[in-house]
Amino acid sequence: HASSYDAINALERSSKWQQVMCLVRDLSQQLLQPDAISVNAAISASRKAEQWLQSLGMLSWMSTARVLPDAMTGSAIIAAVGDASQLQIALDILQLLPTLRSSL
Repeated sequence: HASSYDAINALERSSKWQQVMCLVRDLSQQLLQPDAISVNAAISASRKAEQWLQSLGMLSWMSTARVLPDAMTGSAIIAAVGDASQLQIALDILQLLPTLRSSL
């Protein structure tokens, strides 16, 4: 499990967002529970690659995978959509995050 986190962090730092997304999603298929840290790395990688829609996809996937978003999740997703000048979406997410946390 620790090696998965190491791989996720290495891929995130190298902006290989597609590989990070796959690895995070694969964790749940291997009966390992991904957590907010690994998902946050995926969101950060997609932000660096200017793939804000992928960041939104990871936020949606968190609910499906029953991964509880944390403060860093909020910061990462808002930064990703804010960088893309999607300010209304950033505001919507800011309002939605408390609901996401309480629904899991």
